[in-house]
Amino acid sequence: MGFPRWGGKKIAWIRVEGSLIRQGPLSLASYFAANAQSFSDRITKLGMIAFSGPLCRLLGQKDRSSQSRMAYFSLRDMSEDRIFVLGKEYFENILSDAILPGGRGLVERLHREGYEIVLYSDGLSHALEYLPSQFKNISQLYCNSLEFSQGM
Repeated sequence: MGFPRWGGKKIAWIRVEGSLIRQGPLSLASYFAANAQSFSDRITKLGMIAFSGPLCRLLGQKDRSSQSRMAYFSLRDMSEDRIFVLGKEYFENILSDAILPGGRGLVERLHREGYEIVLYSDGLSHALEYLPSQFKNISQLYCNSLEFSQGM
């Protein structure tokens, strides 16, 4: 297994989805949308997520990141404080129970072998920022974050 070296250190880059947790970014976007403040917002936002996959295929975008970006577009007009509360809630209620035992073993083994462990994800930082606390020896977490303007 070959991993890159960075400043003399061996680095292991681990994709969060599929390696450490079962859920993907669409699960997170769906949770946020399902918890929008009004019923009509919930229906609209969930509809946007449901159509993100077929729309990406129709437009010829076959990579997961395009679908994730389109799904996160449904979070537009949600308040910053609501996003932060829902992110923590999502981690506590869903992600903390979705950690794969094989993922824990992988992180432990790589650490024993002397690797610096870096996680990356298509998910949002508002929920994933709590993930490193569930593992020992995680050096960095790279994931998406939303841009807020005037608290929205």
